[in-house]
Amino acid sequence: QGDENPQVHAIFIKDIDRVVGGCLCRKCNQKLFNRTSAHFGKDLKTHLESCKGPDQQKHPKLDKLAQPFMPYLKSNKTIQKLFTIGQTKLFPKDQEQGVSDILQPTKNYMCIDAETVEEHQREAQAQDDEQIYAQLQPLSIVIGTLIKNKIYSKYIDIRTQDFMNKFIEQMWELVNEVNEANLACEPIVKFDNENEQQKHQQKIHQVAIFGFNSKNNAYLGSTTQQKQVTIRHTDYPFELVFKDVLTFIPPTTLDNFVHKYGNGTKLIKGKFLHGSFNTNNVNQFLSSTETFEHKDFYNYISRKNISNKEYQENVDDFNSLDVNGNRKFKDRWLYLEFYNIRDVVSNSIKYYYAWEDFDINGDYNIETGPTHINKLKYNPEENNVTAYDLDYFITHILDLDFNSLYPSAFCGIYNKNNPYTGGKMCMAGRVTKHIKIREANNQDYRDTKRKEMMNIISSEDRFSEEKGQLIIASVKGHIEKSHINEHINFLPIWRKRTYKTDEKSIGKFTFEKMQKYGISVNKLVTKLTSLLSTHDEFMSFSSYYLWLLIDYCHFIIDDVEEIVLFTKHTAFKSFVEVMAEKSQQAMREGNQAKQLYFKNIVNSSYGADGQNNEKFDKIGFTNTRKNCDDRYLVSINLDSFSAHKCLQVSIFTQDNSKFWYLCFIYFFLYKCIDMDRIHFCCMDTDSMYLAISGSTIEGYKQQFKHVIKDQQFWDEHYKEWLPWEGCTIAEEKKLLGCTIESQRESIICLAPKCYSAIDEEVDDVIRMKGVNEKNSGLTRDDYINCIENNSNISVPVTQIQLKNGVMSMVKITKSALTGVVDKMIVIDSDIFKGQSYPCAPQIMNVDASKSTYYITVPIFYEFCKLVELSSSLHVRESSL
Repeated sequence: QGDENPQVHAIFIKDIDRVVGGCLCRKCNQKLFNRTSAHFGKDLKTHLESCKGPDQQKHPKLDKLAQPFMPYLKSNKTIQKLFTIGQTKLFPKDQEQGVSDILQPTKNYMCIDAETVEEHQREAQAQDDEQIYAQLQPLSIVIGTLIKNKIYSKYIDIRTQDFMNKFIEQMWELVNEVNEANLACEPIVKFDNENEQQKHQQKIHQVAIFGFNSKNNAYLGSTTQQKQVTIRHTDYPFELVFKDVLTFIPPTTLDNFVHKYGNGTKLIKGKFLHGSFNTNNVNQFLSSTETFEHKDFYNYISRKNISNKEYQENVDDFNSLDVNGNRKFKDRWLYLEFYNIRDVVSNSIKYYYAWEDFDINGDYNIETGPTHINKLKYNPEENNVTAYDLDYFITHILDLDFNSLYPSAFCGIYNKNNPYTGGKMCMAGRVTKHIKIREANNQDYRDTKRKEMMNIISSEDRFSEEKGQLIIASVKGHIEKSHINEHINFLPIWRKRTYKTDEKSIGKFTFEKMQKYGISVNKLVTKLTSLLSTHDEFMSFSSYYLWLLIDYCHFIIDDVEEIVLFTKHTAFKSFVEVMAEKSQQAMREGNQAKQLYFKNIVNSSYGADGQNNEKFDKIGFTNTRKNCDDRYLVSINLDSFSAHKCLQVSIFTQDNSKFWYLCFIYFFLYKCIDMDRIHFCCMDTDSMYLAISGSTIEGYKQQFKHVIKDQQFWDEHYKEWLPWEGCTIAEEKKLLGCTIESQRESIICLAPKCYSAIDEEVDDVIRMKGVNEKNSGLTRDDYINCIENNSNISVPVTQIQLKNGVMSMVKITKSALTGVVDKMIVIDSDIFKGQSYPCAPQIMNVDASKSTYYITVPIFYEFCKLVELSSSLHVRESSL
């Protein structure tokens, strides 16, 4: 663009089959067949019968036999052998060593720290104009190595001629040293089979370069996933692997990672300025012998400057003397080297402390006035939804969190609150039967199979531990119309759904707001939604979730097209119980690193690796980027993939967690808590924020005390779910139970994963999906302004991105808080009258634009302000 004589290169492929080396399906352009295969014609014909074109989804096939569930062990050949033959001891070069000892982290590794300098481009012309205003060029690089508990470093900067190539040469020399150190401490493993022994000896060793948060690297993959990159050199018999720490632990910050896993270690990085010089004046600026000015440290990304105290510490560092009484830094170049080396040494020490010997036993209120409890009601005569306020005012917020919900979902531990399979949540084993109705089948066959599948789903064997099997069924269904109001305030069906963002689907309030702020409307979106029916679509449910919906939520199956049967087992019970006990023991010892270690093991073992987050679409070349004059970086989208995962474990775990979430609601809260005094604010996979109308005198740390309607049931059962004063750690953190994560005075919920929980005694909780809370500068006042004035809160963001193969700094203005919720129907109201913005569900064949807010005049409004209403004096709407 802009070139008067552009060079255009084009290629026409006459025979695509010759290019791809086979026969490509002409309908979907995804499936490739081998023409030389004896089954070519049969395979092609079978595929064409089920091919639905380019937009069809790929469905992985489950293994017929259940495999041992050890995803992090199965890839290690040595560990496979030891577990197979039952051998528990190895004899390395220097000492006796057990199986657990070879599960050690890499003791010798590398870290790299680079500094950049800005090469200024043009400024953005308008506030919403996203433009590159600076490209980042390398300034200096330090390579740090940890070899035998000693840290070494090498520094190089742009004053060295051809310094990038020199850096690469030095890096591989250090990589070789690290590899030799790793080989020296590797245990000797002997195999009975000579071929296995040779394979073990010929395996390619790896040298690790540890980093943190690689998802921002846009060279490879998406910017939402962590990456691991492997590099080989023709002159060396090993691989260099860039490993992201976040691929092994849950998402966190670098400081939290070091503090939690490193026995409370807190290492402070140095402070260096980046925005005060660029490629035009870098040599002049860094050759100066003067100290830096305070304004030089302003960070344009976080929009913050260092404090006066930090600036004075920097001045003292720059002017410090060595042992001979001479200045340590004759100019700013030397200070850059000092800063760069200190950063890489700091990182090396951080990873060292965090993984040192893997010693897990080491010590390591909205101001507009009170808000009513709001409820929804479906009106079958008018076929619309009405929101109305009760005479109860919100007094406090309770944050409940399930204890290790995913491990609880596959632990197989008996709990009397589970009405199925003898009180144990079993997991799926091998596939025993598969029934599917196809369009080509005749009507009699379809009716017969549909009846057979319905009999399987409704079989009385679902209550027995010995009889019956687990299922996954693809069904259409709905909650019976006469029972909708029993479930409309807490929707039990949670599934992804594709819908159109038009006024009838998302409501008038949200539709007009999206138009006002320039957000695209009338387009198809796919989101996780809370529903009262499957909206005439086939959706898949596993055993416990589907059984609960049918037996307790008045769910009626309209049609069923497919069912898969599995054997059931509780083989994971001992694994979960042992890990939970070890985690609780670590809590009793006050050892946070040990606690997190065991918690991460059990949380990462449920089958999360069964979720394939990458998208595999059509065959094609994408993301072609020019690296230099004659080289391009090309990404290829594959047409197929294989995933040797325990997918059924992953699927059942996620559905079982939903089942147990609902068990807590239906078998505990609904039984003993006055739900007219409870409002579900926002929910996540394993947590919920509840707005409660309790005592107006006692304060916000009263939990459920004043909203209990059946005291006897509460006294008999609350210990099965919740902790209590004086309980032990084991009782507080019990599997299949809940804990109280926090208690707050009030909360402002704008959208899913977008809220501000308020407590005058501690800092406010600010959550905003997609925006860095620390750098955004958002406060509770922004959330209040958004909901009171329907304002769109935007924040200027400076990001580091990859543009055309060059790391650049980009200025954009990003909408942080819009208050737009298109997953549910927001009903318009008057916030200044103490009303909230109720969120109603998308109901099939109900026009969302007709949802209304029914304004009531509370008869006992003044009375409620004076008299304490508890469970003994309960005023209901029907008695007014």
